[in-house]
Amino acid sequence: MHRIGTSGEGKIRTLVADVTRMNSQLLFEVLRRDQLIDVVAIAVGYSEALACAVTQKPDVALISAELDGHPQKGLELCRELSGSSPGTRVVVIMNSSVAEDVTAAFRAGARGLFFRAEAIGPLVRCIRCVHGGQVWAAGREINFLLDAFARSKVFHADSSAMGRLSERERQVVQCVAEGLSNRGISVRLKVSEHTVKNYIFHIFEKLGVSSRVELILLTLGELAASMRNGIMRFPIDDAAVAKYYHESSARGIGVLQYRLGQMYRRGIGVPRNEVEAYVWFGLGERECAVVRGACRLALKATENDMTCEQMREAQRRLSSVLAQTHRSKLESKEITRQERSGSTEVPARSNSKIPLM
Repeated sequence: MHRIGTSGEGKIRTLVADVTRMNSQLLFEVLRRDQLIDVVAIAVGYSEALACAVTQKPDVALISAELDGHPQKGLELCRELSGSSPGTRVVVIMNSSVAEDVTAAFRAGARGLFFRAEAIGPLVRCIRCVHGGQVWAAGREINFLLDAFARSKVFHADSSAMGRLSERERQVVQCVAEGLSNRGISVRLKVSEHTVKNYIFHIFEKLGVSSRVELILLTLGELAASMRNGIMRFPIDDAAVAKYYHESSARGIGVLQYRLGQMYRRGIGVPRNEVEAYVWFGLGERECAVVRGACRLALKATENDMTCEQMREAQRRLSSVLAQTHRSKLESKEITRQERSGSTEVPARSNSKIPLM
């Protein structure tokens, strides 16, 4: 174990654990240049990294999936930290973006993934985002997660516990599903970040999940699944998956908007339609922080395949949907305000959903 030093106030205390001492040192040299990141220790191997995490209590742990010569030993460490050090958020360094490995990393409790083949520059932004409460994943990795969940026959989290959440806890779950950070949730709900952390801790405990990714997946299942003996069952064909995504997205699950855009752009489970793809990508860019970057890239790529007439129609429809969404949010705020004040003049809640083609 190599302890670097004492973290400065307000900095992101970071642990680095890679395959070799040299790799860990190279990552340290990159991260030390950022004024908001303080690498408090570097380690090699499972035992050394775990000891560092216990003694240093880092905010973020940057851990290689491969440790001690085993390709997924780092995921075991990720699971251990999720249980023993819930205050430490883990970013897993991976050799490749194989769907099964990506899904396994997030199920182990990872909050972000970083691939060795990628440029090292975004790593700092990854650590900052994860520390801020967001999930760091590219659109491809999000697709892996959503497809693995929607196509699986069972999901073993205790979905029936959703009904035991308080109204405020369900509001927090909704914010998490939209990709908001703890700070974003605190601003929307007008509570402190400390209160948000407490809510999330109790939500995890009630639902039997250990990460935001699991919480989002469980939320999707709660919205669209049929229940049998406490186990969720899901559709497996593309058309059924597309319908399932539509229903969940209309109920506010923003992360699915990116995936729906891709399905319309490629004609997966739905007729290929660039205008519809553009609308969903545009919604994802504005509504969900988790997929914002991926949606921006997808918008540019979709624009290249569209005629001027299609662009005008897509922008018109997107503006209309955004205006409708804004009105619905204002109605919800007014209802909440009047309910709290005890007023009986509560306006009718809008039942409109995102218009589809």
